[in-house]
Amino acid sequence: MDVPPEKLKTIFSAPFFSEVRGVGVNGGEPTLHPEFVDVIKAILTLPKLRSIALISNSINSDKLLEIGRA
Repeated sequence: MDVPPEKLKTIFSAPFFSEVRGVGVNGGEPTLHPEFVDVIKAILTLPKLRSIALISNSINSDKLLEIGRA
């Protein structure tokens, strides 16, 4: 089931997620998802987030490098 990034922001604003410090993104090749950047931006709205673990085969390494520079 895909959850649109805007919906993720709403979900992550719930008190239940207020103490989340780390998120893992994986499953297939996450960078190939058409809304990958927006999903990462939604994750970044978590108030106490300290880390994102991204498991990637680097199939789309240009996108990863672009995000890393942003």
